[in-house]
Amino acid sequence: MRRKTWGNDLNQYMVEARKRAWGPFECGHFVAGAVEAMTGQDLKTIEYSDPESLKQALKDHGSNSLYNYMRRHFGKAIAAAAAKRGDIMYRKEAGQPCLGILLSHNRAFFLGENDLVEVSRFDCERAWHVPYG
Repeated sequence: MRRKTWGNDLNQYMVEARKRAWGPFECGHFVAGAVEAMTGQDLKTIEYSDPESLKQALKDHGSNSLYNYMRRHFGKAIAAAAAKRGDIMYRKEAGQPCLGILLSHNRAFFLGENDLVEVSRFDCERAWHVPYG
């Protein structure tokens, strides 16, 4: 459940996230950090370093895809258009699944090659709500 201060906590997390040197396949860690900032819950993300190790890690955790892993932990996905600020966004980039965070009405942030990149919510396929308290 989101804390009462979740909006400010998310903003602070995003400031810090912009300063960090993220690896090319750390979208799960980026999103887990945002969820922890909003809820205080450590998601204990799976460890991976490339698409192949992600597939193996997901398999080791009983899922055959990142999408199915998210469904197991956050429930049924919703339409990206129904997402609210702080929700987890899902899209594919060059055929690879990516997770991001919706920061405002239409702006989701995902990891790019060198920094966070802004993506319209309408370029995302699905989303998951981060529950409110």
